[in-house]
Amino acid sequence: MDPSPRICNVTLMLAACIWSSMPVSRVEAGDLQKFTFRQPSMGTLFQLTLYADDQLTANRAAKAAFDRILALDEALSDYKAESELNKLCSTSGTNAATPVSADLWSVLKFSKSLCEETGGAFDVTIGPLVKLWRTARETKILPDGEALRLARERVDCSLIQLDKNGQRVTLSASGMQLDLGGVAKGYALDAVIEVIREKFGITQVLIDGGGDVFAGDPPPGREHWNVAVRNPKNEAEPWIIPLANAALATSGDLHQFVEIGDVRYSHIVDPSTGMGLTHQMQVSVLAPTGTEADALASAVSVLGNPKGLEFIETHSKCETLIVYSDAGQARTVSSKAFPLKQE
Repeated sequence: MDPSPRICNVTLMLAACIWSSMPVSRVEAGDLQKFTFRQPSMGTLFQLTLYADDQLTANRAAKAAFDRILALDEALSDYKAESELNKLCSTSGTNAATPVSADLWSVLKFSKSLCEETGGAFDVTIGPLVKLWRTARETKILPDGEALRLARERVDCSLIQLDKNGQRVTLSASGMQLDLGGVAKGYALDAVIEVIREKFGITQVLIDGGGDVFAGDPPPGREHWNVAVRNPKNEAEPWIIPLANAALATSGDLHQFVEIGDVRYSHIVDPSTGMGLTHQMQVSVLAPTGTEADALASAVSVLGNPKGLEFIETHSKCETLIVYSDAGQARTVSSKAFPLKQE
């Protein structure tokens, strides 16, 4: 899984980043105006672009969007001691059936289902292993074998018990730590789109959360949004992905890794072995929702090629582009309908 905040491998074809929740650009587009907003949250930078009738409507929509993201961070963060997620983790091993919010329930229900579907390649109980590898990246020392063994005993999605009556969650083993880093930002994208559409009737919108992107209806006079994805085969010419009413997430270990004993270990940890991945990859997934795109990109990274490609091809509405290292050379493979506008 990819549990940590990602370095952006996806870059919108927009202006340079400015740390502000106020509009940083406005462009006339017929009767609509284009507005761009940016604000940090969830350990990354969120950028919101929308088309609205006027400045006031755009500002109100942006505030509602960023308020929603901040609320989700309070619920789903494993970094914040008082988050709803960490309060739930503090009950692990007590047999307590804990009522949770609709958001945490939805994320856990989706995550447990995907864990089962991927044979454990995507597993949000991976927190104990993630903690060990965060230390390893800081110290450049491999995790102790006994520590890995003990951590792996607490990594198993079957240890999450869901009771739909009252939306209650029981964490069966003591010392469990859930990590939603591979799904939370994607879920936040979906939540933002829902707020903006339902409360303000705005459909021409694009939201980017640290490399996870959801595009709604395209801008006026266009058929899609253009999203650029890093091309490891030619850094100067990114791939351009046309996107409309769909999500795109990219997962990879370009910046987050550690070299120990001449072995390159990714920040992405394989739940089945407890080890950082050693197969260097960049995975992009196109899906109907941000939640799916984010989590599937993490799952495919763990499954690797060709298993990851084969898994995505069983999902009729999802596509993937995998870049992997072969004898030091970057090679690509993709599902049949993955849309590359140019290469």
